Amino acid sequence: MAARSGPVAPDLPDQGDRGAGRPDRADARTPDLIAAAQLGVGRLVRLRISCRVSPIARIVAGCRMRNWLIIGTVLAAGTAQAGVIEVAITGIPDDRGQVLCSLHAQPEGFPERAAVSDTVAVPRAGQAMCRFDGVAPGTYAVAVLHDGNANGRLDVNALGYPVESWGISAGPAPRFRAPRFDEASFRMGDRPMRLNVRLRR
Repeated sequence: MAARSGPVAPDLPDQGDRGAGRPDRADARTPDLIAAAQLGVGRLVRLRISCRVSPIARIVAGCRMRNWLIIGTVLAAGTAQAGVIEVAITGIPDDRGQVLCSLHAQPEGFPERAAVSDTVAVPRAGQAMCRFDGVAPGTYAVAVLHDGNANGRLDVNALGYPVESWGISAGPAPRFRAPRFDEASFRMGDRPMRLNVRLRR
């Protein structure tokens, strides 16, 4: 047999095949995958994944991965939740329909239009929870409506008064007029927030 020229990398046995008494003869190798994820401000985690594929593994489960983490400086786990606003809602009269939550960043259109984000929650036992993700620091206001008939709007009577329960952040909703942005506004910083809103009709 002719000698092969050049260095030859050793074929290391795979841990899962040692019990069978033979090294793993991988007939294909996936290239190394290097994924970089930016966490927080200026902190980088690099994930290096090496994967050797056997015929059976490809058919059944894809491949077995060996992960090598090269960690620079990583933020604490709690910081990953920055930019989140959770709204705990109470005072929902029944579990019919849906709960509509809207996040506003300016007075124009508040509380019915021009929301920067909307979300829907399901009422349970007079309560619901809405969540807004990826919120930048700034001044905001939240409007909440129990849309009991699921028609997507606040229903009013012949005099224009609401017949469905609603509420705002930063205080009780006024009874006989629409709320102003400044009455509902709050300041969002770089930490997660939890607001409590109680609905009224």
